Amino acid sequence: MTILLKELEAFVFKKEKNTWSLLAECPLIGLAICDKNGEFVYVNQAHADIVGRPAEYHMGINVKTFLEEGAVDKLGTLIVLDTKQPYLCSPNRSDGKQYLVNSIPIFGSSQEVEYVVSLFLDVSLERKLRVELDADTNHLSIQDHINSIYRRTLTSRGNDTEFIFENKKMKEIKTLINYIKDSNSTVLITGESGTGKEEVAKLIFRESNRNTKPYIALNCAAIPENLLESELFGYEKGAFTNSDPKGKSGIFESVNGGTLFLDEIAELPMDLQAKLLRVLQESEVRRIGGMQNISVDVRIIAATNKNLEKMVQDHTFREDLYYRLNIIPIHIPPLRERKEDIPLLAYHFIQEFNQKYNKNKNITTEAYNELLRLPFNGNVRQLKTLIERIILLCADDNILSRDVRYCYSMTEDQGPVIDTPLDHSWKNQKEREVNELILHYKSEGLSTYQIAEKLGISQPTVWRRWKKLSKGI
Repeated sequence: MTILLKELEAFVFKKEKNTWSLLAECPLIGLAICDKNGEFVYVNQAHADIVGRPAEYHMGINVKTFLEEGAVDKLGTLIVLDTKQPYLCSPNRSDGKQYLVNSIPIFGSSQEVEYVVSLFLDVSLERKLRVELDADTNHLSIQDHINSIYRRTLTSRGNDTEFIFENKKMKEIKTLINYIKDSNSTVLITGESGTGKEEVAKLIFRESNRNTKPYIALNCAAIPENLLESELFGYEKGAFTNSDPKGKSGIFESVNGGTLFLDEIAELPMDLQAKLLRVLQESEVRRIGGMQNISVDVRIIAATNKNLEKMVQDHTFREDLYYRLNIIPIHIPPLRERKEDIPLLAYHFIQEFNQKYNKNKNITTEAYNELLRLPFNGNVRQLKTLIERIILLCADDNILSRDVRYCYSMTEDQGPVIDTPLDHSWKNQKEREVNELILHYKSEGLSTYQIAEKLGISQPTVWRRWKKLSKGI
């Protein structure tokens, strides 16, 4: 094997004497060598790790075995042996993992292919970050690496700290916003709770030519049905009992010339759906009890986490209104489908809460990796809440993976669920910090419901702890 490696080094790396040994020992780049028959003669440990098979397994096996087993759908080695040309590909693997393969022919004295050298690069996020770290930042910490990407992101987006992403689909959304920002067309933003629908609406407004005019956000589910109509359309004096004797203008009049964001549009009652449709069609509103139509110029952006098409089929949402709202559809993918955004978002929230609470927390590589393993069913909102909790509860300046697990898995009266052994003093310290946090939030005037939401525990738990703390127990 030593002779073979030296022979290959003479073939490939005549000028760079150290390159061969660096590649063979590199823990990030898989290296595989096949002979002219397609049989493996060498693989390094990184290659074994990437494909999930021991290095010894490959020796003497033909690469066609991987095709026959259905492990991959293409092999660069076979293509190189056939074409005698280098080949770059990204095979589809049965386990769903992604990697790039660059296969290079090595010619003998007879100008026939003697060997094929293939370099494998795992492009999963965790490994991608490490590779970029080595290549771009000269072995800086991952914290500095994310910092570098974060600063580049803000620079390219005009310091728009409310909308941070690296995901391809999110970039497509940003491109779409650039196209439609100055249009008067309605926009329908869909996506799970916590994905950032309101942030997208704000971005459309900030980027539009209406950004000097009013912007009002209204949650259709947060206002009682009997008050929602008067809030939107206003009323004339004496329109109903206990109304303002002078009458009142509605939100449509107040936001005239600007943008109205209607969140949770699926909760809008059917009778108000008809009135909203009229506003969209006629650009006019009529106050409750009024006789005259009032012209308004309002761009409407609506959002929902519900399936409006199904609601239309179930006759719980007007079909004509749906099509009027859905002129520009924007769907925000859940955070679990754009995990490459998690490090940037986490870094952003750490900076935000460091400043808010006068802290100086840094996140370690292991903590970043722990974040990447979490499902985040609550999406960006859950990530933000988690980071705030970590900033407040982490005793040290360096955030570790155990801090992430502890703060993520806090539950009811059972306390934190931790899958690694921790000393009791550390857990007791965390419990004290939770109690201190409850006292801190209460001193700021927050309700037990608001505190429960911030800490990720139930309101009864907060109430019981608060009662004990207030009694000095």
